[in-house]
Amino acid sequence: MEIVSSIIAAITAGVISSSKETASQAVKEAYASFKSFIASRIENISFSNIESDPNSDDTKTEIQQSLGEGKMSDLNLIYTQAINLLQEINKQDKETITSLNIILRDVDVGGNLKWNGGKSGIENSNFTAERVKVVNDLTIGE
Repeated sequence: MEIVSSIIAAITAGVISSSKETASQAVKEAYASFKSFIASRIENISFSNIESDPNSDDTKTEIQQSLGEGKMSDLNLIYTQAINLLQEINKQDKETITSLNIILRDVDVGGNLKWNGGKSGIENSNFTAERVKVVNDLTIGE
C-alpha cells in the first residue's frame, strides 16, 4: 500500500471506528487529532464526504486528490500519524482493522515509527508490514 492509500485507509478506519456507539474516547480523540493534523498540513481538505460515506470510492478519490497536492515531507509525517491512529484503533477495535483488510508493503517512514503493541493483535490480524524502510527512529515491541 502506498503512502496515500495508507493514509486513506487510516481515515476510513478512523471514521468507521469512531462512529460506533461502542467507540472508546481514545479512538475518538486519536481520529480527531489525526484529522486536525492533516488539515494543518494539507490546504482545502474536507472530511465531510468521507465521514458521510467512508466506503465510497468517490469520497476516497476526493481525499486522494487533496493529499496529492501536499508536499512529500508532509505526507510522510501524516503517514506516521496514520500508523499511530491504526495502532490505537487496533487496541480498541480490532474488528474494524480486520474488516478493512489493512496491509502495508514497501513502507517508507520519514519520521518516528513506534510499534509498542507487542501482542496487541496487529500481527494476528490482516495488518502486515513488509520491507519497511525507516529514516529516523523505529521502536518495535514493549
